Amino acid sequence: MKISFDLDGVITHSSKWFFRMLNLIREINPCSLQLQRAEIDYYSSLQLNLNPNLFLAKDDIGVIITCRRPFAKQVTEDWLAKFGIRLPVIFVDNGVDWSNYYAGSMVASKLKALAIKKLSVDIHFDNNPYLVRELRLLLPTVKVICIGAEDDYEVEVCKS
Repeated sequence: MKISFDLDGVITHSSKWFFRMLNLIREINPCSLQLQRAEIDYYSSLQLNLNPNLFLAKDDIGVIITCRRPFAKQVTEDWLAKFGIRLPVIFVDNGVDWSNYYAGSMVASKLKALAIKKLSVDIHFDNNPYLVRELRLLLPTVKVICIGAEDDYEVEVCKS
């Protein structure tokens, strides 16, 4: 079985509030190298939320599909290695505008759907309720599991 995992909010204990703050700053100075540095520092400081190794049986194939930007590749690999997670990481974000969480989620869902389909994934775990709902529509043969939604509203969106 092929199983994919979102990174931030599923494998890591993450908060979308940090990114909302970054988006506000990005509106003022969109090319700031300090923003990129802050994002990298944030990624390196995250706690483990769920170890995907615990969800993989002997013959399963696991992969991480993330909307982190490719500039975070090294810090991501270092962080995963620290926790003994040695799964391939697919970076699908090619500049998604997250200033509107819902609109960004719709773009990200299409990017993740392409990766999931290309990899022939059977099960995908994600915490973004809008993305979960859209992936279920785009990929009806894939089991898309909502895990790690941050509040009651997001849990209700995952159920719909």
